[in-house]
Amino acid sequence: MVGKKNLTTPQRNAVVQFLLRASVNGKPKWGMFKAAEEKFNISRTSIYRYWQAAKNQQEQGETINSVSGKITKGSRCKRVTLDLALFSSLHYTKRGSIRSLAVGLQCSKKTVGRWVDAGLIRADTSTIRPDLRAPNKLLRLRFTLDALELDKVCNQIKRTGKSSGEKGESVIVKRSRLRRSMGKGEALSSSEAWRRRVVGGLAADKLSHRLGEMRVDGK
Repeated sequence: MVGKKNLTTPQRNAVVQFLLRASVNGKPKWGMFKAAEEKFNISRTSIYRYWQAAKNQQEQGETINSVSGKITKGSRCKRVTLDLALFSSLHYTKRGSIRSLAVGLQCSKKTVGRWVDAGLIRADTSTIRPDLRAPNKLLRLRFTLDALELDKVCNQIKRTGKSSGEKGESVIVKRSRLRRSMGKGEALSSSEAWRRRVVGGLAADKLSHRLGEMRVDGK
């Protein structure tokens, strides 16, 4: 079994010269690679690599004097760096996702994801639709809760004609008291004002309808 052996430059050149002396029209005779393997006690893969490097030098018109023993194929790939010029030249529609950006930069999605994690690429929001901040998130959540409560109150009024509440006190009354306790100077939100207008209108219609019934019954 041939063990791993790192040859020096003169030893590699000796292997190439051995093959050149036994070559006909630039090709070694049959069995010469095996003979070189037995003579120099190295693997046949290394002999093929030395011979290929010598042929490349000969095709380029160089003198075969120094054959490199470095392995070019199968080595670790070089780390791809971010090309800022190419990145800035991409259209904004090509930078909407990691997949489209990887296609535009001609690299893998994993590489683009690594750049995002490293902070080289960050998401930039538009001035028309910026990210929601804490007050905006709170206002949107309050609007959603008000809409859900409005639907609940409207359905309750439609079914029974009364709004739900504890001890005969409606939800609207409790919320108005809560608003007054929070401060008279606090302005109502648009959702709150809209909810009050709708619920107040429904309550007024229901009250006028009841008054009409009482007048008919009492005459």
